[in-house]
Amino acid sequence: MLSLLLIAHNDSYGDFLGDIAGEYELLNKHVGQFFTPYHLCRFLAKLSMGDVRSLVEEKGIITVCEPAVGAGGLVIATAEEAAHQCVDPCAHIQFDCTDISRDAFNMAYVQLSALGLQAIVRHGDTLSLEILESRPTPQLLWFNQWLGSSRKAQQLAQSMRSILTGGRATTPATSAASAMEAPLVAVRSPSETLFDLKQFAGESLTKKRSPQKPDVVLDRQMDLFG
Repeated sequence: MLSLLLIAHNDSYGDFLGDIAGEYELLNKHVGQFFTPYHLCRFLAKLSMGDVRSLVEEKGIITVCEPAVGAGGLVIATAEEAAHQCVDPCAHIQFDCTDISRDAFNMAYVQLSALGLQAIVRHGDTLSLEILESRPTPQLLWFNQWLGSSRKAQQLAQSMRSILTGGRATTPATSAASAMEAPLVAVRSPSETLFDLKQFAGESLTKKRSPQKPDVVLDRQMDLFG
């Protein structure tokens, strides 16, 4: 099944596992789950995202929350919509995904990882904010490792610049002058993105979370059944 999943997601978008689970009603007997057809997910993603290029030009990284992720269909459709607008979703979008179903949690994590998307997938209750488990995708881990290395290189360059100009070596956090001398290319610190991966070291299994405000919330599918 994993091999088929990787083949299905090779240079293409689609809710491979969600389509299978929905067609054969594999999870309906447990909690009455349904999986939104992917063509409908594409329509909802287009409505939710709007002009992705403008958002990226303004923010650099877009944060998107999916409170009932299922197998990840709407998240995948959002990534496809970004790609359709010539924006690389693997580089410019971070997803925060939650589902109360353990099976859906696992399916979403596998699919988003296979597509190389930056995401944290959570098993928990969006309404009560109780989280049982959280998993960052490999792409998100690699991004934060690169970001940490870039920040260290930037601080080293600023220190060397200060030494060469005869000033005292300082960091951007302690000197406004150093901040003005910093390169024009802005680098976000991990704490300024939607996720802080330090929380996954020794994280308790059950806890309440205080969600940060995302740029986009994928909740339009709720209107279909309201």
